[in-house]
Amino acid sequence: MAEIQGYCDDRFSAVKDAFAHNLDSGEDLGAYYSVTWQGETVVDIWGGSLDENKTLLWDAEREVVIAG
Repeated sequence: MAEIQGYCDDRFSAVKDAFAHNLDSGEDLGAYYSVTWQGETVVDIWGGSLDENKTLLWDAEREVVIAG
């Protein structure tokens, strides 16, 4: 099972399970996911790697840029 780092409120454990499933299945190589609900951070997790050789792991300090 994928090693997931960070915090996930027990109420949102299904989110963490789905996140781990995507890493385990190979659907995602690595990812970071954060959810704020009613002003509270309830999910702030990361796992997997940044490269296909799995030499660069995600960490809490990784910056992500999303272009849209």
